[in-house]
Amino acid sequence: MKLLPNQVDESCLLRLGEEAVSLLERGDFQTLADRFGYALAFGNDPAVVIEEELRSCIAEFRVLPERQFVVSPCIEVKYFQRNNAGLFAVIECVFMGAEGCPILAELIVTSSGEDKYVSLEQVSLASAPVGDVQT
Repeated sequence: MKLLPNQVDESCLLRLGEEAVSLLERGDFQTLADRFGYALAFGNDPAVVIEEELRSCIAEFRVLPERQFVVSPCIEVKYFQRNNAGLFAVIECVFMGAEGCPILAELIVTSSGEDKYVSLEQVSLASAPVGDVQT
């Protein structure tokens, strides 16, 4: 999704993270995919791949021997230093999914000249020390 010039400050990027988390929590994978795309779709339907990734995280979490840790939901924006890869920022979103599964959703903000774009980079199982994790 192309961002407007006034959408690249921390508060705007945090709101985009909140929106992505809300869509994941509601299971609205189609809207999430339409809005942000999915970098790991590899030519497949992004909404289907996002849903499969989330289900995979939950399945992986179920079989972990130590499921004692609790994740404090948080959204953080981290800006990259100037680089040739066009990476501008990452929005790290940690939240509790189904069955208490800690999920990390990462949105990446890239730049092409003056234009900035945000896309869903990855959905994975959050593990210590990502975000505020307590044991």
